[in-house]
Amino acid sequence: MSYPLSPVWFRRFADAFLIWFDPFIIFFPFYGKDNTLIIGLPLYMSLMVVVTAVVAAILVVWFFRSVRTGYTREAIVTGIFWLVTNWVLDLIMVVGMEGMNLPDYVFPVRAMVPDSSRNRDRGRGCGG
Repeated sequence: MSYPLSPVWFRRFADAFLIWFDPFIIFFPFYGKDNTLIIGLPLYMSLMVVVTAVVAAILVVWFFRSVRTGYTREAIVTGIFWLVTNWVLDLIMVVGMEGMNLPDYVFPVRAMVPDSSRNRDRGRGCGG
């Protein structure tokens, strides 16, 4: 038994994939021949967040042009679906295929800081 994919769900899935895939296409030139970043990781991650947010905003507007009723329900369903789809695609690509360990994926800031233990006592007391 097959279930046809409704146009709304097809658009949800296509948009979720585009939100996930566009940064890969846009940031491909920022990698060198040896598959390393040619810009700093904090700058790369900041730009990735901005580009992803802009792409998502454009696709949200495009998606909701066809919605006539039930905006709140559609927003909740679409948002959750996009989030879960992006997590699944990330886990398949970043963790599964590229070998990144799960804690570095879940806590990316920790992966950017070389040694956070040396900064543990800063800011305590008057002497810093």
